[in-house]
Amino acid sequence: MAKSNHYGLILAGGRGTRFWPLSRRTRAKQVLNVLGESTLIEATVARLSPLIPSQRLWVLTNSHLRAEIVRQLPQVPEEQILAEPEQKNTAPAIGLAAHILQSIDKDSVMGVFPSDHVILKPRRYLQFVRQAFRAAEQGRIVVLGIAPRGPDTGFGYIEFPGVVKPGSLDPIPVVKFREKPDQATARRFVKAGRFYWNAGMFFLAYGRAAGGLAAASAQDRYDFILAAELCRLPVLLRTEARFSPLREHLDRLCRPRTLARCGRAGLRRHRLERCG
Repeated sequence: MAKSNHYGLILAGGRGTRFWPLSRRTRAKQVLNVLGESTLIEATVARLSPLIPSQRLWVLTNSHLRAEIVRQLPQVPEEQILAEPEQKNTAPAIGLAAHILQSIDKDSVMGVFPSDHVILKPRRYLQFVRQAFRAAEQGRIVVLGIAPRGPDTGFGYIEFPGVVKPGSLDPIPVVKFREKPDQATARRFVKAGRFYWNAGMFFLAYGRAAGGLAAASAQDRYDFILAAELCRLPVLLRTEARFSPLREHLDRLCRPRTLARCGRAGLRRHRLERCG
């Protein structure tokens, strides 16, 4: 059953290089029909619909893909499909979405989802999503891990304290987030049994994210969302026209000087293990 304070952020950027020659700059893999009758981003929205209705979904993409995503997702309000002026990876995207959602709903809990995953057991998958939302409501920052099928160097890895049984719904503390390894390191990770692939799905409540992650970025010289810049933005008003000031806010946040200072690191580098 959907909860009224649960929201979803779908990350749908990309440059169309992974599936070349099928994908192009304006036809990245998430807007392609890879498996089945739907495109990957259409399947993502449909998969989440039992828990997050389309009215509570936000999509962050780029200017090259926005028009096609708007066309493919007519059920998502068009003003909730945002285009980054410059690609800056997951941390700034999540920070921006957290600020917007807090402006709309102070009790908001957000799930962050890639737009290009193929998930063949959606009902089982939703069990994990539900549990992740529950843990996030308690103040934790949650990430979903995937039991590795082999020593893949294309994934970041999550390190746990000990061997983890696949399929567990109980939250497990994270020791460290590991960047994409070389082949030898990946083999060592898989053999150890306590490293999982990072699925790129995060769950958090705004207060925990803005406080913990912004503090970590200042301490560790990372720039989660340029907290000082974000704090200067006025809170969006909950009115019938509550989205009308959004372009002004985005322009202020995403101006060239601000973007130049904002790094390209993913969220895993921002010391999530300190925050939950």
